[in-house]
Amino acid sequence: IDENKKSIFLADVEVIDSVTKEQVYKTRTNGVGKWTASLPIGKYSIIISKRDPSTKDKLKLTQEINIDGSSSTIELPSMVMKR
Repeated sequence: IDENKKSIFLADVEVIDSVTKEQVYKTRTNGVGKWTASLPIGKYSIIISKRDPSTKDKLKLTQEINIDGSSSTIELPSMVMKR
């Protein structure tokens, strides 16, 4: 979400394997700022980025996640992308 608590749509999402440092998945957020991926057990860095429409600066958020197989669905907490 942005600092006004609005969803950030069409942001780039990259999933990076924390061990190999390789990109394992790439997508974009949908119209309500959500995205999905099917990932095997492992540790990942999630990088969400988007260009600020007014300044053209690239805004970026990074979140570390651990998929341990204990749940079939993981919902990540909302993060605020600040300009």
